[in-house]
Amino acid sequence: MNKRILLDALMSILLVLQMLYLVLSDLWHEVAGCLLLMLFVIHHVTNRRWYKALRNGKYNRLRIAMLSVDTISLLSVTVLGISGVMLSQHVFVFLGIANGLESARIAHLFASYWGFFFISLHAGMHMAGILRKRVLRTVLTIVSVYGLISFIKERLLSYMFLQTLFAISDFDISAAVYVLRYSSIMVLYMTLGALLSLLLRK
Repeated sequence: MNKRILLDALMSILLVLQMLYLVLSDLWHEVAGCLLLMLFVIHHVTNRRWYKALRNGKYNRLRIAMLSVDTISLLSVTVLGISGVMLSQHVFVFLGIANGLESARIAHLFASYWGFFFISLHAGMHMAGILRKRVLRTVLTIVSVYGLISFIKERLLSYMFLQTLFAISDFDISAAVYVLRYSSIMVLYMTLGALLSLLLRK
């Protein structure tokens, strides 16, 4: 398997699992978060030519949109990393950070749901070609419908706009169901990204 595909697959899996932080343990969330951040850095190092190419060529609508999505994704991960270290109760507890924890918690909540959206959107914009295949398009449509239902059930819009400042979880639902829900939400976001990419190419 191509190393980049494997890297992206691992990042996608960890990203979905990170959204289950109310179901999984705090220690797991922190360790997986550190691993995801490391993979994110490797992803950027692997694609470092992208930075060198920023000054080259013309900026059409698609390129501007992709650059905007990539920039917001990078900002989100940066905020998540900093706020995650501040909120750490295990991995970085030795730092003894005790100030600004409430602000860090809100920033972490805000960046996590928007980061999930823009990172998935980023992935979808680079995979627009899959929508040209009828079978894949049908599968993505079905999964995206379930993703939209899950998006509503999980009240993600209220988290994204800080209408709810504390993440709420239904502990009667198994972790497996949450994995399916957030995986389908990721597919929904990726499909939107692929559609946006196709529209901007016209």
